[in-house]
Amino acid sequence: MNETPLERRRRQHLELLVRDYEQARDDERHALGIQINILGMAIAALAAMIAAAFAIGVEGEAMGSGYVLIGFYGVMPALLLLPALAALWFARHAVIRGFYMRALERKIREQAGFSGSPGTGATPYRALRV
Repeated sequence: MNETPLERRRRQHLELLVRDYEQARDDERHALGIQINILGMAIAALAAMIAAAFAIGVEGEAMGSGYVLIGFYGVMPALLLLPALAALWFARHAVIRGFYMRALERKIREQAGFSGSPGTGATPYRALRV
């Protein structure tokens, strides 16, 4: 059966939307992995700072002058804030991606002709997998 140019265009548009949705899901999984790695680095940095603080406290002047201690305590907050700022950056992108994915789901429902759950207009994820 031959499809009309309009039907072909609708089918291609639906395929493009589904591919974009799949890529957004992959991007979401990738971002989650990065967030977990950042959390691990933050915990490792905190453990290293605590160990170094105890080593500096015990060694005292053996590490050199008091400037080492001042420098260490000056850098400590920055090392703790960097992972927190990175997590906030990823969270901001996750929220934007979530809104985008909901808009894609809505557009896919419209293109595929799913009516959704009665009264809610929501379509389960299983129905979106074309």
